[in-house]
Amino acid sequence: MARKRSRERGKNKDRLANRRHKDTVFKDIFGSEKRKRYALSLYNALNGTGYEDPDALEFNTLDNVLYLGMHNDVSFVIGDEQNVWEHQSTLNPNMPLRVLKYVARLYENLIEKKEEDEYGKRLIMLPTPRAVVFYIGTEVRPDIEIMRLSDSFSGSGDVEVTVTAYNINEGHNKELMESCEALRGYSHMVARVRAHGDEGMSPEESINAALDDCIRDGIFKECFVERRAKVVDIFMGEYNEKRVHEIAAKACRIHSRSGPCPPCTQTTKKRAFGPGGLTRRPGSDVPACPRFAFCARLDFSCE
Repeated sequence: MARKRSRERGKNKDRLANRRHKDTVFKDIFGSEKRKRYALSLYNALNGTGYEDPDALEFNTLDNVLYLGMHNDVSFVIGDEQNVWEHQSTLNPNMPLRVLKYVARLYENLIEKKEEDEYGKRLIMLPTPRAVVFYIGTEVRPDIEIMRLSDSFSGSGDVEVTVTAYNINEGHNKELMESCEALRGYSHMVARVRAHGDEGMSPEESINAALDDCIRDGIFKECFVERRAKVVDIFMGEYNEKRVHEIAAKACRIHSRSGPCPPCTQTTKKRAFGPGGLTRRPGSDVPACPRFAFCARLDFSCE
């Protein structure tokens, strides 16, 4: 019995780790050291370049395990550019601010790695930052949108950050899709998952049916055959994450009408965060929700 409880604790720990990393299929395809060629292909398609050696690309993605509360989907250096890529199903208007923080941390890491002195007399050369968001949500949006940090200012300022958002839903940015098989395959798979869901299939059935469609039609077949089990696992994780957000939002609406909730305590030895309900677990992307959000997600109990 004790051995069984130990195994269950191990499984729960693994699930929590996965949630903290918030893996996505996009990140699995374009942010993997083993599959650099896909990231390189997408970079070439975005920039009209012709890099052929995947090792020209060096990942430096911020890891939530090392940097609590700060992690991004994909970042890498190629040539003299520091690229930051984010994948979103809901476009975040604060991306320029987030990118500013990401790039500052990446530069800090670079300076430490090179043992440079930022207070010295010698000018430190830095890779030019490029920030891109890949939007795959259901809200109708244009092919390309530009977000600027200055949009958050009440007046003019001396600092600017620009982020370009590409709509990668099927039917958008056709030239980009035609130039990158991996992105085209990912976009098509997401479209098929949604289509099968609309037909009444369960999430897992929709994902497997979409993969069957892609493999049968030869769309990004190499990756989907090799990574099928992983793709299903991550997609189901994304679906469950979405359900948690929906449940949390519903609980927020209910409890906002009934007043503040009592303190929450965790079922394990660690205490929850303070009286008056939970705010946000460090490193978590789940929105703050009094009483319920973390109870649903991390096995907390409200007392």
